[in-house]
Amino acid sequence: MEGNQNPKWLNLIEHWVVNKIQLVTTDDVRQSMGAETNLNAARRMIGRLKAKGFLEVAGYGVYKVHPLSLGEYKAQDPHARVAALAKRGVKFYVGFNTAAGYYRWTPDSYGTIMLAVRAGHVPNIPDVTGTKIKMVDVDKDYLEPEIVINKWEGYEIPFSSKEKTIVDVVDKEELVGGYAGCLRILERTKRDRLVDWDRVAEIASEYKSVRLCKRLGWLVEKAGIEWSPLAIGRLKKQWPENHGAYLQGDGKNGTGKWNSKWQIIINVPEKQLEPEVGIL
Repeated sequence: MEGNQNPKWLNLIEHWVVNKIQLVTTDDVRQSMGAETNLNAARRMIGRLKAKGFLEVAGYGVYKVHPLSLGEYKAQDPHARVAALAKRGVKFYVGFNTAAGYYRWTPDSYGTIMLAVRAGHVPNIPDVTGTKIKMVDVDKDYLEPEIVINKWEGYEIPFSSKEKTIVDVVDKEELVGGYAGCLRILERTKRDRLVDWDRVAEIASEYKSVRLCKRLGWLVEKAGIEWSPLAIGRLKKQWPENHGAYLQGDGKNGTGKWNSKWQIIINVPEKQLEPEVGIL
């Protein structure tokens, strides 16, 4: 460290590091400097800390704190970018393949972080070298109670719950590698004793989509998981009489096999319904 380094800088960095504060806003800096500090002084301090490498822009008005020993570290951290969104009040959650990887149902999808974002909350995220942050609009299916805060690479970040992740994976199977990727994830969930399958069915019913409930019911059984009578009742409670559905699309361009239990036509080739292989 430089001999002429401002002791105030040291106090601030040490305070944040000791208290395990990883992200700060301009107002956080102002408060840390003292109640009488104005915003201009806080902004000048931020400029100095950025110049020395102790702060790095993580989002609009949000900065990542680097420990003193890493003062010259300049690498971009995609997890810090995502955590900065939560600090800015953006309504989102980490979901789909990324959440499945976090829950150890599939290998981590390196290079891509998938975020489900509410309409009107689509953020402007600075580029992160080597990592793509993909955003999916899930406004009508956001379901706030099913958003949980998980510790991810040292940051507290909103995720879809395990149960909601399962529903989302079936709802938008194209985001997880099609039906092969979807079934692979579902097969992995069999090892997770913490999944509440009755709750999975309840969440699916809250999406207000009969077709989703039918697809979920059939795919979960295809993956070798047995529904309870309670879960089956929840999945079927909204079904209109004589309602049929297709596994893939509206079925206008093909036929398939009828499944009477779930009243769904399986119009996807069998080869596409074989779970992807791989070692977790």
